[in-house]
Amino acid sequence: MTRIALCLLGLVGVLLPGVGQTGVMATTAATAGSAAQAAALQPASEWPTLAANPQRTSHNDVEVRGDLRVDWYRVIDPYVDAKVQVIAAAGRVFLSTSQGLYAFDAATGTELWVYGTELPLGHSPTVATIGGRSIVYAPGFDHRVHAIDAATGAPVEGYTPFEAGAGFETNPLVLTGAGAGSPGEAGNPNLIIAASRDGQVYGLDAVTGAKRWSVQTGGPIRFSPAYDAGRAYVASDDGFAYAIDARTGTVVWKSAALPGAGFSTYWPVIWTDTHRASPTSGQTFILLTLSKKAATYGWWGPGTAYHQENDEMEGCAPAGAPPPYLWSGATAVLDCSPIFDYFNQRRPDRRNLIALRATDGTEVTPYAPVNWAGASHGGQKHPPIVGGDGVLYTEIGYNHGGNGGCTGWIAGWAFGTARVSRIWDDAGACDEPPAFTSGGNLVYWGEGVNHQAWGTVDVARPPGRNAWTWQDPRAVPGARTKYFFNPNAPDLWLASRFGDATNGVYSYYDGVTNQSPVPYRGRLYLVNANVLYAMSPEGRSRQLPAATAPATRAAAAISLTRDDVRRRLATEVEKIVEAGHLRPGYYNFGYVNRWLGTNHVYRPDAPRTEVIAGDRMTDYFHTPGDTLATLSAALPYLDAALQARVKTYLRAEQAAYPVERVAHIGWRDGARREAWPDPPELAAIMRDGSPEMPVTTPRETITYPTCCATWVNIGPFPPDAFDGAWRYAAAVLDPAGARALFDAMKPRLPRTAGTDLNDLSLVLWPYILNQYIAGYRGYLELERLAGYTRDVSESTEYAEYQRLLALRVDHFDANSPFASFRAEEYQHNFVLNVARNFMWLTPELGEALGARQREAVRAALAEYDAVAPFWFVPKYERTYEEGVGHHLFDRWALFLARAYVIGAPFGELVKYLDEPAFARGDLFYIQNLIATLAAPD
Repeated sequence: MTRIALCLLGLVGVLLPGVGQTGVMATTAATAGSAAQAAALQPASEWPTLAANPQRTSHNDVEVRGDLRVDWYRVIDPYVDAKVQVIAAAGRVFLSTSQGLYAFDAATGTELWVYGTELPLGHSPTVATIGGRSIVYAPGFDHRVHAIDAATGAPVEGYTPFEAGAGFETNPLVLTGAGAGSPGEAGNPNLIIAASRDGQVYGLDAVTGAKRWSVQTGGPIRFSPAYDAGRAYVASDDGFAYAIDARTGTVVWKSAALPGAGFSTYWPVIWTDTHRASPTSGQTFILLTLSKKAATYGWWGPGTAYHQENDEMEGCAPAGAPPPYLWSGATAVLDCSPIFDYFNQRRPDRRNLIALRATDGTEVTPYAPVNWAGASHGGQKHPPIVGGDGVLYTEIGYNHGGNGGCTGWIAGWAFGTARVSRIWDDAGACDEPPAFTSGGNLVYWGEGVNHQAWGTVDVARPPGRNAWTWQDPRAVPGARTKYFFNPNAPDLWLASRFGDATNGVYSYYDGVTNQSPVPYRGRLYLVNANVLYAMSPEGRSRQLPAATAPATRAAAAISLTRDDVRRRLATEVEKIVEAGHLRPGYYNFGYVNRWLGTNHVYRPDAPRTEVIAGDRMTDYFHTPGDTLATLSAALPYLDAALQARVKTYLRAEQAAYPVERVAHIGWRDGARREAWPDPPELAAIMRDGSPEMPVTTPRETITYPTCCATWVNIGPFPPDAFDGAWRYAAAVLDPAGARALFDAMKPRLPRTAGTDLNDLSLVLWPYILNQYIAGYRGYLELERLAGYTRDVSESTEYAEYQRLLALRVDHFDANSPFASFRAEEYQHNFVLNVARNFMWLTPELGEALGARQREAVRAALAEYDAVAPFWFVPKYERTYEEGVGHHLFDRWALFLARAYVIGAPFGELVKYLDEPAFARGDLFYIQNLIATLAAPD
């Protein structure tokens, strides 16, 4: 029997022995080969783990037919992560949230229990039966996998969670070794396979929680592992895939470097070709969707992988009879040679679906004719699913459509060919990400944003008579939550709302989707916009009471010591010194990238002023002052040898990119901060330069918008460069060197007088004001080091510094001001709602805010914890508007607010350290480490 058949045959026996397995599959209209496969496969009726089973096929045997309606629904008060899937087993549905795990009766929706956690859960749980008891294993950002009694919600006695080096953002797998388990499980029973953001894959004892083995990869793991036939398969943010022997924890193979920008959100799919007479019959493959490392300003840029390219991939045409070994006679077959040829002959670097041989990890060619239709900006495409007929199904854009869209939707792919099956058509935007699941012969899908939100397709019936649409659950009265609200566009739910404040940053879910329909016991379960729905043909639309926040939450004590944090700091600093000069940090997270600090892209003819005030904010660490300030502050915490090397490094950086002259280090020169190579177009842009990615160092005039879509000139130099110059001079230079640096920089001091910048602008965008305050303080301190004053209060600029400081402290406001303006002009500013007050926060400014506004800041942080609970997770996969990964400012700003304004102790700060956003040179992470070491016990 094939590996996938072994999994599906005994999934409930493997994970939940004794819990309802039907043992039969719905009748299929497949060919003889498919019929033979259908007879062999007897999939489970449960959905006990992410994507249904260890192979992550997203398939069980439950068919829920018809035009579905809402049966019951319940608002969930704690935030539900966008990638979380409902887990259904043992008559219950389980849901991970930012404050813990909830269990509901699957039939009635009754809340049975809640297991509270201080830090968010990282992904969906997994249910397994061990010793006759059902246990729920929930991964957490508290560095632990929790074991919870499925009947009571209590922690399992005798289980002590192992503490990893970072949070678990992936779904764990549990191998019990009971029943008709997959090969190898009997020799290694009761094993948890869990992958952590610390870059390690762990084999944990499911009974005791102890570590049995671990495997270190080269980057954070944000891609849930899959399992088959004794091996675990993972893909890491280092850009490699791994096969690991689940018995011993040894690496069986490591793939070649894969394209893209790492792996996040989803999972590998293990597919065994069981179709008789198929050229690959009996072979097993690991399927991975890739991520894009596109040009810096999103979907219009030259590095995008859809829209422009769809024109070049048009023309899928009818192909006659289907392959006799694969599809039923009802299937309409297309020859998608234009897509196939594009990836195989013209642009293999743009391929997005990778197939690796399970035996040795080598990549299969030819490449799949699966284009980027269904992938949002900056993100990965939803993995294929394995239908009840054993065919791989995904979204394929057959032809070009309007608004950068495409004609096409759910399609099957004949592995290794240009043939696809056309089972359902839809014309919509190519960047709207659907989620797919399968039960029996049915494929369920959710798109959830701006067209054809949810539906069902029968893959065994001819197109045109094989589909059902559902009631839009968002239209049910009361299906609104505090996380998705905007008074000007309530259907888009652009920002969260607490009372009269609109402060959310995780809305307009046009990126990652969490509405995967999970079939179970005659209903489909899904989460959408923080509402849990049960869909059924009958549909009684019963609104149940909101699931409130848990009364108690398990403490997230992290055992990192000061020595541990010092070692982390030394490691990160060492990476920079060894790499040499670094270019800015590149991270394209989506649509908002286009407006976040791109002071040059304002178009007078644009119908809307979709801009965010800032100075190239997504060119992370682009000024020389960033590096000077950060590494100079790190010096006291490094040993003498590394201190000397860092000082040499800083002198070299200052010689090559003088802080008094250079305001942007440019993209042409320097080592990458990212782990992955640049795609060809991006490399060319960096080499030759463009307005988006300059390679020259002079600073053009910086302009910011004021309240009414006019532009203001604030001068030619970033004010916070003076902060870097001061800290560098204090750490590295002698008095004569400090004087020379001050003399060179003095004419560069940006002043609000004489420019268009006014106090209203500074209050509306407090992070700009923070930059000015940091710059003026740096000026005063550098002037003192130069010997021109004995105290900063003697400076002629001291009065202006005090004025700016008072403006900041007296006008602190936790709430975003932009809701009172026209939403179409300022909507993208919502992306900075929780970071805006604390970006470019220095210890000195933090102390001033703490003296006057500590309790107001404390209250603001408490609200931000609720509305943006994943603020401390770099590249978190949910953001404002059309995008996937969140920008990097929340983690930096809110961490420093806790350290410098609130004065949080060491033990509190270490909970939020997590991992760097870049392979090297993440200055935000280094600053957080420094703030942690400076914190009191």
